[in-house]
Amino acid sequence: MRNTLYETNEDTLLADLSSGLSSALEYIYMEFQPALVFFAGNLLQSDTIMLAEELVQDSFLKLYQRHDRFQTLNSLKAFLYITTRNACYNHLEKQKVRARHLQDYVHEYSDMEHSILLEMMHTETVRELLQAIDTLPPQCKAVINMLIHEDKSYAEIAEALGVTVSTVKNQKARAISLLRGKISGVGIALLLLSI
Repeated sequence: MRNTLYETNEDTLLADLSSGLSSALEYIYMEFQPALVFFAGNLLQSDTIMLAEELVQDSFLKLYQRHDRFQTLNSLKAFLYITTRNACYNHLEKQKVRARHLQDYVHEYSDMEHSILLEMMHTETVRELLQAIDTLPPQCKAVINMLIHEDKSYAEIAEALGVTVSTVKNQKARAISLLRGKISGVGIALLLLSI
């Protein structure tokens, strides 16, 4: 039930509010809550009024906590609107931060997935290359293994195998030719980068 005394006497309303009378707070709530919910809904640009109602409810709670500080009805209205506005802005900012965190997570996850996929492809290419090298004739296999795993020069390989440098180069060329038919272009590229 509306208190008609408060409608005509602002001083009584503020004095009763300052004293903590629930009738004064109820009157203020009934008078301003619908407009504040509309105001908050517009700021939030939300289809649901539940959030707007919740934020306005918090504004009234803050009003109750400071009920003895208002000298005029205009300062009380300003307090309610500013408190509601700030609550809406804080909510929107939190939403933006959450959206940024989600976007960062999705981006990071996507980068990580891409990195893992690249690592898997690289590992499979290496596996394919090593299996193909194992099928080479013994001298070709020895030359390629020394080039890849031991990082030896042609002269060092020639000395280790007791052959000439030109033989090492010929065995390398023969190995590459044989491997071209057994492994993918990526595997060949990896082999050529390794030797």
